[in-house]
Parts: sequence; C-alpha cells; structure tokens
Amino acid sequence: MITCSNLNIRESTEKDIAGILDLFKCSFNKVMPEEWFQWKYQRSPWGSKGYVVIDKERIVAFYGGIRLLFRFMGKHL
Repeated sequence: MITCSNLNIRESTEKDIAGILDLFKCSFNKVMPEEWFQWKYQRSPWGSKGYVVIDKERIVAFYGGIRLLFRFMGKHL
C-alpha cells in the first residue's frame, strides 16, 4: 500500500466491489452490473488488475485494466 497525505493506494480486492460500483454510479450516473465488473476486473480470461484510492475509508478513485496481447510482424508483444 502507498500512502500519500491522507490517501491510500492499493490493489483492489473483492471487498472493494460495492464501493467501486457506488463510485461508478456517482461519477457516470449509470449502474454497472456487479457481474460485468467481476468478469472484467477479476475473472477476465486474459488477466486484469485494479487499484483503488482510499480517503478516510471511502473509495474515491479506481483504475483498472485488462491485459491484452498484441501481435506485430508475427510476434506477440
């Protein structure tokens, strides 16, 4: 975990899902289905990672990505 001022940054866990989905709804005024989130950021067949920023026990940011394989000139990058 990285601490900067009052913010903590760490890899997200399954326990963070409700807070991340609340943050998504507040940010985009849309509901993200939990099943879709779990598939994309926890059960992706390609692998994925996610990080949360916590301020006073509340998730205030989330960054996640799915690992993608690229092929260039016959080589996987």
